[in-house]
Amino acid sequence: VGMTDSVGRILAELIEANKTLKTVNVQSNRLTGPVITEIVRSTLKNQTLIELRLSNQRSQILGNRVEMEVADAIAQNHTLLRLNLQFDTLGPRVRVTEKLKQNIDALRKKRLSSKQETKK
Repeated sequence: VGMTDSVGRILAELIEANKTLKTVNVQSNRLTGPVITEIVRSTLKNQTLIELRLSNQRSQILGNRVEMEVADAIAQNHTLLRLNLQFDTLGPRVRVTEKLKQNIDALRKKRLSSKQETKK
C-alpha cells in the first residue's frame, strides 16, 4: 500500500527480468495510468505471468487512451489468465475479456491434449 510511480517502474523492470513469476498483486496503491500500462507491457517479454492485480489505484479512472494501451498489451500476452483492473470503456474491456478467455481456452486444450498423450 502506498506504492508510487517510481517504485512501479522498478517493479515493471523486475517483472520483465523475471522468468518464473506467476502472480503480481499491486492493488490499492498510488500508481498512475502510464505506469499501469508499463507494468502490463512488462509481462510481454517472458510471458510467464498468469495473474495481475492492479485495481484500486490513485487514479480510479484510467482514461480511454490508457485503457486502449493496456488492451493492446494484453492482446499480445498468451499466458495471462486473470487481470484485476477496472475498465470504464467498453471496447478495451471487451478486448481484454476476450483475450483472457482465449488464453484460458488454450490452456484447457493444452491440458486435455497432454492427458490424451499420457493415456496412449
